[in-house]
Amino acid sequence: MLFPWSVTVTTHPLLHITACQWLFGDLADGWRTTATTHLLIRLVLMWMQLWDFNLTLCGSQMMRLLNRVPMTALTAAQMTATLIGNPMMNQRMMTMITAATTVMDLHLHDVCLISAVSSGIPEEPKTFDEAWNHPDPEERKKWRESIRKEFRDMINRKVWRHVPKRDIPEGRRLVGCKWVFKIKRNGVYRARLVALGYSQIPGVDFQDNYAPVINDVTFRLMLIRVLVEGLKTRAIDIETAFLHGDLEEEIYMTIPRGYVEAGYEVGPDDCCALGKCIYGLVQAARQYWKKFVKTLEQYGFQVSKADPCLMYREDENGICMIVIYVDDCVLVGTEQSIDVATKQIQEHFTIKIEDELNDYLGCEIKLDLDRKRGWISQPHIIKNLKAKFAEEVRHLKSTKTPGTP
Repeated sequence: MLFPWSVTVTTHPLLHITACQWLFGDLADGWRTTATTHLLIRLVLMWMQLWDFNLTLCGSQMMRLLNRVPMTALTAAQMTATLIGNPMMNQRMMTMITAATTVMDLHLHDVCLISAVSSGIPEEPKTFDEAWNHPDPEERKKWRESIRKEFRDMINRKVWRHVPKRDIPEGRRLVGCKWVFKIKRNGVYRARLVALGYSQIPGVDFQDNYAPVINDVTFRLMLIRVLVEGLKTRAIDIETAFLHGDLEEEIYMTIPRGYVEAGYEVGPDDCCALGKCIYGLVQAARQYWKKFVKTLEQYGFQVSKADPCLMYREDENGICMIVIYVDDCVLVGTEQSIDVATKQIQEHFTIKIEDELNDYLGCEIKLDLDRKRGWISQPHIIKNLKAKFAEEVRHLKSTKTPGTP
């Protein structure tokens, strides 16, 4: 390989659809604010290596440092020249930066188009007040019902209890919370109350936070088994999944905005002592995953040695495999074994069932069992791109973006 950095920018963990192929490595977080600087720095580093400059700082170290310091391309280039121990090369590097800018602008334009795609066309409220007091009566009604449903779920599952703030142990911090509003692609209005996990204290409010999800290769293999062996599929969604996770720490949270507006009473000096996990807590995904896996193990399911989010069971009803991606699961197996597993899961969790696997993790899935072929795509991404950037890209040449075979 000519260059030490090589990566394919992808848009989805299951699809691996190539957005752009870069010779200058993985892009750091913050596409719109620092992408230009990062790309130019990487290009300069590669050119200097090709020209046998004496590099004393590798690219990954450079990027970690630059990520912490906001800079323009000019100051970044000067800093790069100083750090690599070749201050005499500043002028030469400035010449390279100037030459690279025109080339990079074209690539950056394409990247920004992809990274700026919104998940949906309708405008979604950003705050509780925008949702609760929406100017459109129909929209306002839907958002208010969604907020009330979220409160009902929290209270029915006994997620919290009210305690006076004076009862909070010394040295503990009140975790904040906020509302997140989303219009799903199926038209459902979702209001989600989430904790501000960044205000949690490591070692006090949480210990571990890692929670695995299904590997994209494992998911593809499951689809192949469906096509080859003629197995059945069923998608299930665990409602309010994170509320099932049991907390192992004491966490105190502020009273959610809208609690009184929704018709609930609360004292002026009250706060919430959490007894269950809620969305936004650092450990929420991990605690739910532990609870879900433990529940399935009670019914004879085993965790695959190849993937911690693939569980399987084989008995007189046939094989049943469960793909787990947080609260979205796919059951693969014989029809009888899937029915039994679904009923067992329903004994512990409230679920939504889709008998046909048509949509999973934002991907549109089509399976042709007769021809033993399958397709995974994201047509809504293209539609959103067209709606948001139609005028900008109208004059550009059309190309076919390659995907993995």
